[in-house]
Amino acid sequence: MKVYDSLKEVVQETLQRSKPSPTPSGPVKVNNASMLTDAVEELEKFVAYRIGKLKVAVNESAALAASEAQRAEQVIDGLETNIALLEAKLRETDDVARGKERANQKTEESLNARIAAVEAKLKETDDIVRAKDLTINSLEQNNGAKIQELENQL
Repeated sequence: MKVYDSLKEVVQETLQRSKPSPTPSGPVKVNNASMLTDAVEELEKFVAYRIGKLKVAVNESAALAASEAQRAEQVIDGLETNIALLEAKLRETDDVARGKERANQKTEESLNARIAAVEAKLKETDDIVRAKDLTINSLEQNNGAKIQELENQL
């Protein structure tokens, strides 16, 4: 759009300069043709100059785009490497966590088994204590009755 506007301005300037003046048209027509030729040559030079500048700008833009694309590729490669490393660390961390969970489960099972054994031993001991208490109470009653009988005999 800028090129079109620039060309439009140059053409308008050239046409305004080449407008015939309100003077008689004898030798002036030749001068007008010469001026028109000069204006066309000037326009051609300007267009060639602008096209050259556009080519340079296009080449610079292409080089910049290629450079940016290469930089983007490098960034992408770096990010992909980081992602791969992070995924490996995540897998490793998951493996460690699973190993610790298994170890915790084994420890829990072992402790539960020991608790069950201690509770069974405690119940057995309680049963023995109750049986002895009953035996002692029975013996005390029996001995108390015998003592009473002996005292009665005396």
